[in-house]
Amino acid sequence: MEGTALDLRTTQKSHLLWLENSGKGKRADFIEATLHDADFRAGIWDRAIFDRAAMLESNFTGCSVVKASFIGTHLERSTLTSADLSEANLLGAHLDFVMATGLMLCEATLTHASFKDAQIDQVRLLDAIFEDADFSRTSMKGGALNHSRANRSNFSEALADRTIWLNVRMANVRFVGASLMESQFVGANATSCDFTRADLDSAVFTRAKLRASTFYHASASNADFRDADLEIADFSRAKLMDTKFRGANLTGADFRGANLAGAKEITAEQLSRTRTDERTILPNGKKGPYMRSSGAERPVLSR
Repeated sequence: MEGTALDLRTTQKSHLLWLENSGKGKRADFIEATLHDADFRAGIWDRAIFDRAAMLESNFTGCSVVKASFIGTHLERSTLTSADLSEANLLGAHLDFVMATGLMLCEATLTHASFKDAQIDQVRLLDAIFEDADFSRTSMKGGALNHSRANRSNFSEALADRTIWLNVRMANVRFVGASLMESQFVGANATSCDFTRADLDSAVFTRAKLRASTFYHASASNADFRDADLEIADFSRAKLMDTKFRGANLTGADFRGANLAGAKEITAEQLSRTRTDERTILPNGKKGPYMRSSGAERPVLSR
């Protein structure tokens, strides 16, 4: 089905009749269609089928596409600004380089989907499933991903400052080189995640499960890890100035080469369970390794 021969206006009228359960009209079916540069703007395409269609540079600005199916669909470089794809199925869909500020994907399925280099600031992915998805180099600043499931997904080099990840389940996720300043991971289940070289300044990880996660060479100054599970986490060479650790499980955590100057609410018992070396800068500003009863766990203000 070629886009140039397709009357989208007639198709939409028929689809709207079908949605009304009037016994008239027909569900919009674009399976394996070629619809490059197609204009769907402001239309209602709820429950339409776009599976395996080729729709490069199409425009869905302001559309309602709730519960639609985009399985394996190619939407590269399309525009989906303020579109609502809540509960849509985007299994294996290709959305690289899309422009989609304010995109709604609540309760959507995006497993194996690709959003590489996309612009999806303010995206809403509440209760969504996007396991094994690729968001590398994506801009998603101010997005909300609460209660979503993102196991094994890739957010490497993503621009994700001020995003909210409340109670997200995301084991083995990659955030290598990502910017996550002021983001909130409260209650997240993020075991074995990779935050290598990530910017986590002022991020909040209270009550998060981060066992065996890697923060190698990350910047997490003024971050909040209170009551987090950081057992055998790797913080080697990380910047952790003025960071809070009250009640955190630090058993086996690796702080070799890390800068803990001014770290707050960390006890001698906690620090004695970690790995430090002569390159570690302890909370009191002096070099390690940490020696119990030295008082080096008491912070000084970082400069």
